Amino acid sequence: MNEIAELLSKLIMVPTQTMRATVESVDTDNWTATVTTVISGTERYNVRLRVVGDGKSFGIVVKPKKDSEVIIGIIENNPAVCYMVQVSEIELLRIEMDDKVLIEIPENGQVVMKARKVKFDGSNSGLILLQGILSRLNAIENAFNGHVHPYVSPSGAANTGTVPSPLQTTTENDLKSDEITWP
Repeated sequence: MNEIAELLSKLIMVPTQTMRATVESVDTDNWTATVTTVISGTERYNVRLRVVGDGKSFGIVVKPKKDSEVIIGIIENNPAVCYMVQVSEIELLRIEMDDKVLIEIPENGQVVMKARKVKFDGSNSGLILLQGILSRLNAIENAFNGHVHPYVSPSGAANTGTVPSPLQTTTENDLKSDEITWP
């Protein structure tokens, strides 16, 4: 039945604009994929994975899993120039904006973010790890400042020595960076 539909579309000169396919491989250097179409079994090479952007240096990349089903579209009726329209399984979502921002979200959910500046939205007061780090630093500082060395002086009297110059307690502002915008 699918072969009849393909022959009819050729007969009435209506070009196919989308095709179902299976992912064979993904080239992460160029963000393209090789797929095999479901109906005809034809391999399509260099199918673009950047769905928004210039297609080469920035944009949103959706990396499908190998062997997943996808729908590819044809650009300007040229079957040699295809792009990914829909994927059944995502291995990685990547957002690139020139050399300023890179966000990757792999299927394990561990977000990787590289940026020149970061602004937190105010959840947890913008202090993702800061409170935990601060409390541990303060505990070390307090232990150091409270540490004493008992000793016996030459006169025979017992004394306890104190820390000659105690550490100052670290504050949130000591740990904050100008490169990060805090709420």
